[in-house]
Amino acid sequence: MYAQSRARESKEQRGVSTSGPVRDHSTLAKISDFYSFFFLYFVIFFLMIRRPPRSTLFPYTTLFRSQAIKSIHSLLDNRGPITTAPRAPAERLDLAALPLPARHLLDNALYRRPDTNRPLTTIYTSLGCDRHCTFCLAPWVWGAKVRTRPVESILEEIRDCVEKSAIYDFYFLADTFTADKTFVLALCKGLKTLPVDIRWVCNSRVDTLCEERVMAMKEAGCQGVALGIESGSEDSLRRMGKQTTLAQARHAVSLLKKHHLLSHGYFLIGLPWEDKAGIEKTMDFALELDPDLAEFNVPAPFPTTPLWKHYQALGFTEERLRNSQGDYATPKFGTQHLTALELLSLRKQALRKFYLRPRKLWALFKYAKPWKNPLAVWHFMWLKGKNVLNLLHQ
Repeated sequence: MYAQSRARESKEQRGVSTSGPVRDHSTLAKISDFYSFFFLYFVIFFLMIRRPPRSTLFPYTTLFRSQAIKSIHSLLDNRGPITTAPRAPAERLDLAALPLPARHLLDNALYRRPDTNRPLTTIYTSLGCDRHCTFCLAPWVWGAKVRTRPVESILEEIRDCVEKSAIYDFYFLADTFTADKTFVLALCKGLKTLPVDIRWVCNSRVDTLCEERVMAMKEAGCQGVALGIESGSEDSLRRMGKQTTLAQARHAVSLLKKHHLLSHGYFLIGLPWEDKAGIEKTMDFALELDPDLAEFNVPAPFPTTPLWKHYQALGFTEERLRNSQGDYATPKFGTQHLTALELLSLRKQALRKFYLRPRKLWALFKYAKPWKNPLAVWHFMWLKGKNVLNLLHQ
């Protein structure tokens, strides 16, 4: 969907609670075994890990106690061909066998929700996506099949976070969290058995939400859902392989509003075939839907994806495409009809049109609830205020 390819977002785009913890490099220095740390440094900076990364880095003995580099599966040398044998496909990774994250190596107080300033952490609930959106890397990294973690494994990780780190806010990270209805209902049922109340958010496709799922999620502590809406054009949705419709997007947002869950819309503008009129349709559709929050990202093609190949067919070199990765706010090139500067201007225009409406500003203020938590509200309004000033300046 979009979970992996949108992990890095600009500050002006970040939503209420969709950003998980980012590794603090200073924590690596806390590892007592210097040689293990040096070896890990070598692996990260001089080699590439083929999918699935978790099975390559796990178990510990495979990575740190192996006799030779070549005994580690699924590594590639950046300077040459594959140097080790491939592992089994990501689809065969046993999610139940993965250990819990070593959160004791992190200063968990650093990672907080921008709206409440409470500690927040990320929990993987499933991997893989059975759709093939042209811009998304998820099926190529985790496989084209949705595989869910056992519910008890997720509950165990939540209990560990609560008991050891006093974390009660979570981002349930998945390529397609709501894809498996049976899993969603079972997890929500399990969450209600916990001895404490937790708060969580997730992502979803617009065609995998229904009344039953949304009600169960709300009752289990869900506070918001990020939706991959992408475009206001049926033609663009078809060409990007999204396999959704505008009607499904309208239904999904209306369901979240009906049950008072925060809606966070992701929109993608600047695909190779788009012109100004097409992007303006997406802007207008965002205003029509009026989710609580919206992000307007520009394409950053990844190797192996259809979008990457599309740009190559248009004459883009591999070097130029690689230089575009990791920045979803500043376009490195335009479309067949727009320059990069024109696309950047349209993105800024989309953000201004969406957020600088009196009704939207008032809604954000009400969401902050200053009468309940003044300090958190100050933090939230300070972040949003900087964004508003940036937009006005632009």
